[in-house]
Amino acid sequence: MRQFYCAVNALSVLMGSWIGAAVLLLDWDTQWKAWPIPCCIGSLLGGVVSLLIVIMRRLFW
Repeated sequence: MRQFYCAVNALSVLMGSWIGAAVLLLDWDTQWKAWPIPCCIGSLLGGVVSLLIVIMRRLFW
């Protein structure tokens, strides 16, 4: 079960980083789209999503 939690966390953080990197392609003129910021925000949001998935799995399965 612990391996599942680690895998969900890793995949969610990586997917969040990729989604954050996709934002960089839109426009570089705004300040919040500077290189590391969207990737870091995407990683943090991916971590939050993974925590929600783990909590839901522990509560309902």
